[in-house]
Amino acid sequence: MKIIGAVLIFTIINIVGCSTGSTYIHPGGEQVGTITMPRIIAYEDMEYPLVTREYSVEGTVEVLVRLDSTGRIKESIVISRHFNYSGMLIDGKIVDVKDIFDPLAIKFINSMVFEPALDNGIPIEFELLMPVSWQIIK
Repeated sequence: MKIIGAVLIFTIINIVGCSTGSTYIHPGGEQVGTITMPRIIAYEDMEYPLVTREYSVEGTVEVLVRLDSTGRIKESIVISRHFNYSGMLIDGKIVDVKDIFDPLAIKFINSMVFEPALDNGIPIEFELLMPVSWQIIK
């Protein structure tokens, strides 16, 4: 199999907490009830780690993201991960994929710039769960 490319997919999927107690959001700053969701306005691209491409490692790291009322990231925490491999043999040592992908997911999330969430037009703190997925394009 020849790998001709890789893509990084990210989607906002769930509100962890907000002032109205809503549990589902639409990505991209859309309004749900009185809440206007935060919107990603910038982020830095990342490379798919070469060694993981050689093993065809694919999977997702789910990150809890806490935003302040200005839209700045206060905290980002890995909540879970799901990969088709748990470890790889690199230079005679077994390396856990979480040691490669967790830091990349956090770095990617922390590169993001958000417009803040709004409640009736007033900026609010916000928490959301963001999966960062790695997929091989064949």
